[in-house]
Parts: sequence; structure tokens; C-alpha cells
Amino acid sequence: MAKIQIPTQAPASRPWYRPSLTTQILIGLVVGGIVGWLSPATNFTITDQSIAQIREQKFPAKAVVNNVAVSGDQTIPPETLQKLDALKGQKISGEQNFQGLIKSTIGEEQAARFGPAIIKSARQSSLGDSLYFLRDIFLNLIKSIIAPLIFATLVVGIAGGGDLRTVGRLGAKAIL
Repeated sequence: MAKIQIPTQAPASRPWYRPSLTTQILIGLVVGGIVGWLSPATNFTITDQSIAQIREQKFPAKAVVNNVAVSGDQTIPPETLQKLDALKGQKISGEQNFQGLIKSTIGEEQAARFGPAIIKSARQSSLGDSLYFLRDIFLNLIKSIIAPLIFATLVVGIAGGGDLRTVGRLGAKAIL
């Protein structure tokens, strides 16, 4: 008997601008890694604007006079502002590094009182701070998939066993 040859066509190749899903995911992972690496943690810089914000801010002052607590508003001392002025223009990466620099520059006591306000005024937003909503969307999508996936896995597992007698203890455990 003669063998019948059926002409086969080569599968159509995909154009270069339409990568497969696997390639798209890989490209997304690489681009995300590069963006995360290039946009460092939050940076801090003392500028004229941040010093002006700190100068205008009022801080609660708690003092004890004749064994009675007295409170009022207090501004940051001028000598502390002069010490901060010496740090102007330095770009510090990471909040702990910036806190350490503030403590060594203005002292422990002043840093404890005025540190949070200095940190708030010197913070510079990064790319990650601007794209937080994408992270939240992704995490919420993952959370919304987990429960139905587990439920479907249990249902398919029980249904694949036939009835509860053949499933036996596994069926009872899955239902409970």
C-alpha cells in the first residue's frame, strides 16, 4: 500500500509585536524589577521650603509650674533651625538614616520633640509612593481569587470521588 502524504503547513509565525503571554509576563516582571530597583526608598532632603514649614509649625509645650501642668504652643528654637540649615541640600535615603542624622545634628532631646515634623516636611515622594494603587489592586485581585479557588478545588475533589461512601473519611473531613 502506498502511503498517502498530506501536505502540512507550517504554523503561522507570530509577528514580533505580538509576544506570547509567557513573554509578556516575563517582560512585566523584568520591567517591574528595574523600576523597583531604580526608584529607591523614600528620600529626605532639607530645603528652604521644608525649613519654612518647620518654622511656621506650632508644637505643644508641656511645662510644670508649681506642680501644675501648663501647656501652650511653642515654635522650634532658632538654634535648632540653624543646625538644620547646615544639612540643607543633602539627599538621605531611608527614614532610619535620616532620623540618625537628625539626632546627631540637633541632639536627642530636640529630635524627640521636633523629629516627626522635620521628617514630614523633608520627605520626598518616590515613584513607588505614586503607584501604590496598582499594588492594592493586584493584592485585592489575588485575595478575591483565593476563596473561590479553594472552594472549587474541594467541590471537584469530592465530585471526582463519586458518592460520600467512596470518598469516605476524606469527604467528611472536607465538609467539616
